[in-house]
Amino acid sequence: MDFEFFSLFGWRDVLLTIVLLLAAYVLVALLRMRRLQREGSRKEILGSLAAHSAISAYAAVQDTSPGIASPEILPNEKLQEPVMAPAVADSAAASPPDRFVLERVEQELDQLRKEVGGLRAEILLLREQKERSEAPRKLTEVVAPAYTDAMQMAVQGRTAEDISQQCGITRSEAELVVALVRNSGT
Repeated sequence: MDFEFFSLFGWRDVLLTIVLLLAAYVLVALLRMRRLQREGSRKEILGSLAAHSAISAYAAVQDTSPGIASPEILPNEKLQEPVMAPAVADSAAASPPDRFVLERVEQELDQLRKEVGGLRAEILLLREQKERSEAPRKLTEVVAPAYTDAMQMAVQGRTAEDISQQCGITRSEAELVVALVRNSGT
């Protein structure tokens, strides 16, 4: 390596180069921070606008729905109360327009809670109807689908050898199917 190249520069030149490199680094760091701040504020603005427009659209759809009453929340269901951040509470107390917006959001939150309660009640009713409508399952429905034909033939009273030939299963599997049908009393 040739060290004569470094002898051409004095200590002032080296110091000036280091200062310029540090200044460039600080400038690049500041520009990045500024860009991140702008992106963050854009996301906040877009997020609040999107949330507001979504809430407005949902409220408009709910207002135009004729004759749909939302059932109350079931007595055994508990909803958590909203926790308001101290900064939001301070700003709401400070300026009346913010208080109006906060009241509107609280009204919409109450409406959404009622609707969630109604949906929970509907789900509960649907589950109960499903449980009542399901007939007792036969043994042939419980067994693997590959053996459904074998089970039906065993219920008809066919022999294990006949079942194994017709369904393409081994004789021991057919005997097991016959034994299952015989023990279940189907």
